[in-house]
Amino acid sequence: MMIFSKNLAVFLAAITFAALPIFVDAAATFVPSGDSGRNMAEFVNELLNAGTATHGCTDPTFDDETTTASPTVADCTKIITNIADDGTWTFEAGVQHQLVQFGTCAFGVEVQDTPMGTLVMMGNNDIIKAIWGSITRFTLNGLVGAAGITGCPEFAMTDMARVKWGLYHT
Repeated sequence: MMIFSKNLAVFLAAITFAALPIFVDAAATFVPSGDSGRNMAEFVNELLNAGTATHGCTDPTFDDETTTASPTVADCTKIITNIADDGTWTFEAGVQHQLVQFGTCAFGVEVQDTPMGTLVMMGNNDIIKAIWGSITRFTLNGLVGAAGITGCPEFAMTDMARVKWGLYHT
């Protein structure tokens, strides 16, 4: 059972969010610094193989939710480049949290089957894995929408929490 108060959970989440650099840049095309020959797939594979910025979430499941109202692939891809550095998100069970957003694209999570107030952690690469997996599986006419389930570690615990994630229009 978690002893943390709701105020402490909000405070810890604010600290984690404040530490993450989010770059607002209108350019949707990504050119990795120093290597203009790499494409986005190579860049993402390099990030995921490096194993940095992950918090040990399990591989996500994927459900196609792409419609004509879904976010653009370009905006979702920009989220990947914006969070390519190490970063950890700490969020509280009991409510839905939008973790990252760029343009029309947002990535959100909701902890399921875990006591309200429990803190759960997710790394940037865990988010990248879900977004890139969605893009490679479900892109249709430049749009993508998806949802799924992953397991992520509870803060300062050995338990894994069931986390429902979604890639949706802002």
